[in-house]
Amino acid sequence: MFGQNIFDDIFGLPFQFELVLRIVLSCLAGAIIGYERKKKEKVAGMRTHIIAAMASTLFCICSKYSYFDVVGFEGVQADASRIAANIVTGICFLCAGMIFIKNHAIKGLTTAAGVWAVSGIGMCFGNGLYIVAFAASVIMIVMQYTLYDYMDNLEGRQAAECKVVIRDGDEHMDEFLDALKKDDPHIKVLGLTKSDDGSFTIRLGYHTGKLGIDTDVWKFVKEYPYVTSCNI
Repeated sequence: MFGQNIFDDIFGLPFQFELVLRIVLSCLAGAIIGYERKKKEKVAGMRTHIIAAMASTLFCICSKYSYFDVVGFEGVQADASRIAANIVTGICFLCAGMIFIKNHAIKGLTTAAGVWAVSGIGMCFGNGLYIVAFAASVIMIVMQYTLYDYMDNLEGRQAAECKVVIRDGDEHMDEFLDALKKDDPHIKVLGLTKSDDGSFTIRLGYHTGKLGIDTDVWKFVKEYPYVTSCNI
């Protein structure tokens, strides 16, 4: 890849333009993957995925090529993997901030994993592994756009919602949600609204199976003493 004068090869314009191309391709991959998250209104959208991919590429380039001008001086040592190795630590810290519990439901796992994977794609671009980076990008894009809906169709499930109104919600809402999750851990809380009279309206998301709704769960909801209405 480099000739005898490696310093001129690395800091010359042709190779500099190739490094810029790596950054551009990394940003493009991050944008396409992040667009799907943005459409679903997740905590990390296009900008977060683009920045994560670009930063990973940039750090790899800096780690691998930035210290050739000082290598050779007495007492100077350069480790081409040192900065790149800390990308994983940094991106994991960022992803941890995307995972949180909201209304008794864990949110952000898939998005955090996606940003982590995008960072790996950015590192591949930064190291010039174009085929690996393109292949990983295609797998991510296909998986994010099609797999969720495909699995639902394969299992004969359909997404549905219902609204439940609980009186004296400040006292009984947590108790109700805990009991509901115990009966069916796959039910998700999509929204929560408090009324002036102290009641709470809860939007619940669930999937109907091949045999329809789990009647035991909805029997529990309708018979819960503090539920005033349930619209399925």
